[in-house]
Amino acid sequence: MNRRAWLILFILCVIVLFVSFALPSSMGETPAMIGSIAMILGLSALIVYIVTGIKAKHKPKIDPALTEALSAQAKPAPTPAPTSAPIPQPAPAAATPAPAAPKNATTSERVHVRGLDHYTDNIIAVAIENPDYDLTKSELIEECPDEKVWQYYFNVKGDLVPEPDNPHDPNAIMVQADGRCIGYVPKGSTSHIRKLMESGRIQSMSLDIGGGKYKEIYEDEEEEDKYEMDRGSRPFSAVLELFLTEEPNNKEVSP
Repeated sequence: MNRRAWLILFILCVIVLFVSFALPSSMGETPAMIGSIAMILGLSALIVYIVTGIKAKHKPKIDPALTEALSAQAKPAPTPAPTSAPIPQPAPAAATPAPAAPKNATTSERVHVRGLDHYTDNIIAVAIENPDYDLTKSELIEECPDEKVWQYYFNVKGDLVPEPDNPHDPNAIMVQADGRCIGYVPKGSTSHIRKLMESGRIQSMSLDIGGGKYKEIYEDEEEEDKYEMDRGSRPFSAVLELFLTEEPNNKEVSP
């Protein structure tokens, strides 16, 4: 029985107890016996309801990584491949990790891109659809419990493009993802970033984009083995990381 059933049983016992008080005394000891049984059952149901609630609140969360590792160990060894060449299957898309800092880079700086709300179409145009986002609730419980599953993920090349003809600010520096504008360097940082660009210290850069719609599976705290699915969204955000050297990197060769 779940906690709700124990609560209903407790309420019914309380009702029976009050009804036994209203029975006529001509029935002898029957009302008292009914009341005693109802009181015992009601107290038992109340105790079970409270104890199961405490257990549900303090139930330990199982680490998904540990569960995945244990299930991987329990899988049987793969059967040998047939002698005939199998038909190649496309591998599922996966996000490529951000590039590591080049060997000659000694430091890095982060730039939080501004104005992304005006370029949502460009952001979605460079996004990659996450196939896990289309999974059903039962499939998400099996595959992705206790974690957000985003509709999009990104693997893009970031660029900085000065925009001297910008009608609002001739010092503006555009941030591009795969050649599309997604926002700008914050106004207070344009002078510093422009100096870095002119000095040749920027060896490379990586662009990390996040946000959008997501689904999340979580376990109900009131009822064991029951899961709920939450849908939500977050504004898109982007951080550009610049990998720098101490000395200017002059790529021009003297004649």
